Amino acid sequence: MQISTQLPVHRHQLSQVQCSPEERHQYRDLVDRAVEARTHAFAPNSHSMVGSAILAKDGKVYSSGNFELTPYADHGEQLAVAFALADGQSPKDLKACAVFVAKEGGPTPEDFHKQGNMTSCGNCRQAIFEINPDMHEVLLASDGMNVEVYRAGDMLPHAYHRERTLLPNPASPTSDNPDPLIAQALIARSRSFVPRTNEPVGAAVETVDGHIYTGIRVETSSFSTQAERVAMANAMMHGENQIKRMVIVGGGSPGGEVPRRVSWDALQAVAQQSPEAQVTLPDGQGGFVTQSIKDVPGYLLAHS
Repeated sequence: MQISTQLPVHRHQLSQVQCSPEERHQYRDLVDRAVEARTHAFAPNSHSMVGSAILAKDGKVYSSGNFELTPYADHGEQLAVAFALADGQSPKDLKACAVFVAKEGGPTPEDFHKQGNMTSCGNCRQAIFEINPDMHEVLLASDGMNVEVYRAGDMLPHAYHRERTLLPNPASPTSDNPDPLIAQALIARSRSFVPRTNEPVGAAVETVDGHIYTGIRVETSSFSTQAERVAMANAMMHGENQIKRMVIVGGGSPGGEVPRRVSWDALQAVAQQSPEAQVTLPDGQGGFVTQSIKDVPGYLLAHS
């Protein structure tokens, strides 16, 4: 039997996407947005700070750092995609992604010339492939100034693909609840991307400054975001670390249900930053109940 081996595909072996001068200028700005997003990263475990920026077709940019709120890490690309979908963007309307990585204390001038600092890890490439294989991956060229543009599907040859039916999420009854935090969590739930479990989850957090940030569950073969962690990271990307209250809703009923899996790890992520936070969950009877995050069933505060 003859065994064949496939060598890794390097970017110089791939055909670049043909872009207009305007697109290349736009994509160079996207790299800068990824570099800036990295400054908000929270990486006490790996000490490797990642910035990612996603460009939508309407011109909006969604950026995030990586967040290691517990030993489980949320990658920058995963969060940026989740922010975009939570804002109402369609997967097919996510046009391009740029990434920048450097160790804490950087970046150094050399970091802008290292090929590995501009590419997504395999986990995120698989996720991006499943969200939109036609999305453009934007890399900084070796000169540190110009960009190289590749199709995401071409960056992951022979990618794992599984046909899944994406069922419609429940509609958002925004006018039915006077609590704006609950209303935003219900909107977020309606924008979840859950082809694996068909269990939509939305979360919304209110900071001590009175601002609201949302998060959703996004499922691909390589990862599944936790809506609570996405909402927490969304707040931290805006420089707000202290959460006053968090709402989590799941299920298919109009008013929301307690998610089947209220994640211990996700609660830890919020509690590490805001141990006095309040959590609001559906009560199973069409209403909601609020309690301390320390009193949520199954919760255990980890003390260092």
